[in-house]
Order: sequence, then C-alpha cells, then structure tokens
Amino acid sequence: MIFSYLGVIVELMQGLGTRALARRLGEASVARIGVFLMALRLAGNSLGYDAVFLLPPLALLGVGFGAVQPSILSLNSRHSAVHPHGQVLRVSQSIRGPARIMVPLPGVWVFDPVSARGARGGAGF
Repeated sequence: MIFSYLGVIVELMQGLGTRALARRLGEASVARIGVFLMALRLAGNSLGYDAVFLLPPLALLGVGFGAVQPSILSLNSRHSAVHPHGQVLRVSQSIRGPARIMVPLPGVWVFDPVSARGARGGAGF
C-alpha cells in the first residue's frame, strides 16, 4: 500500500509537475529542489513510526524523486555529444538500476538495530 501511495505521487509529479517547473526554472534547478525535498523527507523520520506521521514525509520523497529523475535524464541528454548520445543515455540508465539496489543496503545495515529496538519497544506499524 505504501509503495502504491509513493508510486502515484511520483507519477503525478513526473506527469504534471516536472515539465511545468522545468520550463519555468530549468532542469538543474528542478533537480536541486527535488534533492532538497528528498533530504527534507529524512527529517520527517524523526516524527515517529506511525503511518500518520510517515505518509506526509513520504509524499516529499515522491515529489522529490519525481522531480529529480526526469531532470537528470534531460540534463544527460542535453549535455552529451551528438554521436555518443545513445551510449551516454544507455550508460546512465545502466548505472541507475544497480544504484537503486546497492545504495539502500548500507542504510539497512545502519538502521536495522534501530528498527529492531523500535519493534521490540512497541513502536512501528
């Protein structure tokens, strides 16, 4: 259910918001704003473990991710040379896939003891 919630927010942002913001502010600014919103979402983790407190910050993650991904792809496309254009985009996509898998792993190792304590203490979903 949470992934559906996040997915809808990301798709709405990518479909409706990012294009309008990119026209007005430029892709680089939209990417910066998206990264800021994703970082701000981390501050929302301190609110608590209940779904009521986690869903609004999760919306920030969805809006930020929906702003960053298209902006980064657009910047890659605009700043690559004409001849290796397809190669640059393929490499960019090839790096993004494994990064989505590998980057969260250290977070699991770091926060697993914290979440285990919270689950034993009665907090959590």
